[in-house]
Amino acid sequence: MGLPSSDCTNELVKIIISSGIPEQLKVLNLSMGTLTDEGANLLLNSPLINKLHTLNVSGNVLSTEMTQRLSKLNCRVIAEPQFEINYRDSALEPEYYDTLYE
Repeated sequence: MGLPSSDCTNELVKIIISSGIPEQLKVLNLSMGTLTDEGANLLLNSPLINKLHTLNVSGNVLSTEMTQRLSKLNCRVIAEPQFEINYRDSALEPEYYDTLYE
């Protein structure tokens, strides 16, 4: 299942987990999105995640610690590169893609 370039990746993960990852799903592509450690924790806590063959979370905003935890899954994990979250000065809202375009 390919869901790359989403600006609501954490919410997509919640939907996927709550609906159950189908047994036949072998590849989950969440690359180039806004996945944070919060969403990745949901993946780690899902008992079905290890049934995947490949999990692609590259190009998101995961911490180094989280990419290391994900790499211990029983599936192929593509986690590099990751990007830093930049915050707007006044609103403190993340601007995930600043580092992609600057």
